[in-house]
Amino acid sequence: MTYLCLYCMSELPAANPHGCNLLTVDDDATNHTFSGIVPMKASVAELKRSIAGNNTHLLEDFNPSCRKIAFDCIVDTTAHKVYVIVRCKFDFVRGPGAGAWSGAEKAQTETAVLNCVQFWDRAGALTYTSITGAVTAYDVEFFIDTSRGGAYRQKIRTQTADKPRYIGPQITMTCNALVPCGTGYADGALPEHGTGYQLDMQITQYSPMLFPAQNNNNACEVLNAMAHEFGHMIGLPDEYLAIPATWLLCASDSDRAAYLWTRRLVAENIAVPPTGPNYPALTMMNKIEARPTGFLDRHYVTVLEAARYTCARNGIAGNWSV
Repeated sequence: MTYLCLYCMSELPAANPHGCNLLTVDDDATNHTFSGIVPMKASVAELKRSIAGNNTHLLEDFNPSCRKIAFDCIVDTTAHKVYVIVRCKFDFVRGPGAGAWSGAEKAQTETAVLNCVQFWDRAGALTYTSITGAVTAYDVEFFIDTSRGGAYRQKIRTQTADKPRYIGPQITMTCNALVPCGTGYADGALPEHGTGYQLDMQITQYSPMLFPAQNNNNACEVLNAMAHEFGHMIGLPDEYLAIPATWLLCASDSDRAAYLWTRRLVAENIAVPPTGPNYPALTMMNKIEARPTGFLDRHYVTVLEAARYTCARNGIAGNWSV
């Protein structure tokens, strides 16, 4: 098995041969370290080869009820796993004051993005209960597929930029995600190929990297911008923004998508979190160094919906829950 360091974005022949850790020093000169090493994730082609003999059920272009995006879902009843595959295209652009991308930089960044989604992988995330009452836990694994050419559903726009800089007690970086979610919720249409309903993710060159940030000057949080943005690519809202409490208060598609997400949580008996800038600790994918603390039941509700719909379309009776 080979490994990837999400700090230096280098492929490693062993788990951590050069001792690469995130390192930050607080006001008391106390070191906090976190290893940013992850196993290299299988490609979508490798995944499909590995499950070729299994009893699988595929649903392409699933559109969550809360947001106009689409992803593919595979339910593997042999391995008891649910695979979520987001079809993407990478768009490398030059950021303000930055140089052009080299081929090596593109390859390195794409590898890091494809691998950082494994922070979302969760053992036993979903539970399937058959009509006979048998209960089975299902793992959930996430993948980005860049092999489909014009059949992609979302686009990751990555721009060159400076690395994160240490400023006082904080480490900051330029990271901006543009997440339009489509219009016309009443028409029920799926996202279309082309310009209509693409999801544009605009992130910096270095956002696939893990990087440390000070929290109250005495604890190290580990952040990964792309892992956070991936949550939007499966239909989740920003929890650090105030989500309207009623449909009538929604002023944009972003508002409507977030509100519909809260309605999905209510339907699944999952607590709706307090949202807005006063609740930063509840932000999607917070504190990934304490994984899976930062990934809560509510973050898998669109996957739950996809698994349930996939089985219903394939005549598999029973019920799913997070």
